[in-house]
Amino acid sequence: MIVLTEEELNEIKEQITAHKEYRKLIHQGVFYRIESPFDQKADTAWIVVSENKTEAIAVYYFNLHYANAGFVWFKLKGLDEVKHNFFAGNLF
Repeated sequence: MIVLTEEELNEIKEQITAHKEYRKLIHQGVFYRIESPFDQKADTAWIVVSENKTEAIAVYYFNLHYANAGFVWFKLKGLDEVKHNFFAGNLF
């Protein structure tokens, strides 16, 4: 049996709450793979965009950790290029 600390339990609760908030977008949005883990690259990135292109969630995963890697820039797909887009920080 796995025993979790109170901090770990709270983190799981926060993740469940966040998933419930974005559930419709995650399940019904359009999925775009930006960086494929199958292209001999060390990183993976994807985005889910709502059908009306007004909301999106983008994720970038480092499959390997690099010392002093700096910032990562990647082009988002599926968003309406005419609209002004606002990006917020980390969800988790």
